[in-house]
Amino acid sequence: AVEAPRSPSSTSCFCLQAEFAADQKRCLDAPNGLCMCIVDKETNEPVGVYNFMNNVPAMLKIEVGGIWFSPIVQRTKANLEATHLACKYLFGLGYQRVEWKCNALNERSRKSALRMGFKFEGVQDAHLIIKNRRRDTAWFRILADEWPEVEAKQLEMLQTPPPEK
Repeated sequence: AVEAPRSPSSTSCFCLQAEFAADQKRCLDAPNGLCMCIVDKETNEPVGVYNFMNNVPAMLKIEVGGIWFSPIVQRTKANLEATHLACKYLFGLGYQRVEWKCNALNERSRKSALRMGFKFEGVQDAHLIIKNRRRDTAWFRILADEWPEVEAKQLEMLQTPPPEK
C-alpha cells in the first residue's frame, strides 16, 4: 500500500549507507542523466553529488537534481557554486530550460532553489512514489532568457564573504 506524504524530516534522509548507495546507483544507471561527484578544490576530497537528470535534448530542457552534500560543506557556498557552474554549462550548450524539482515538503531545498534564482512554478500532487509513499513535487525553473540576470545574482552571491560567526 502507498502511504500519504510524511513530515519534512522524512523527505531526504538516508538512514542507512545501503539506502544512499542504492539511490546513487539509480542515478548512475539513469538512461537520460549524468551523475557527478563534487570534489573540494582545497582537500581534493569528495564532498557531494550533483546530477543532470531527465535530459530531453530535443526539447532543450534538463533537470538538475539528486543533489547531496556532506555536512562538511553544508551551509557553505558549495551548492551555489555547483549550481552556477552547471547552469552556465547547460545554457552555454543551448539549453532553454533548467529545472529543479524537490519533495514539496523539503523546505530547505525549496529555499535553496529560490535563493539561487529558480522561479517556483507550482506543486504537482502525487507526482512520484518513493519509499512506498506518495510524493508531491515542487517545480522550479530558470529559462535561457532569464539566465543573464540570474547569473549576475549568483556571481554576486559567490563574491560576497560569508557572515562572521
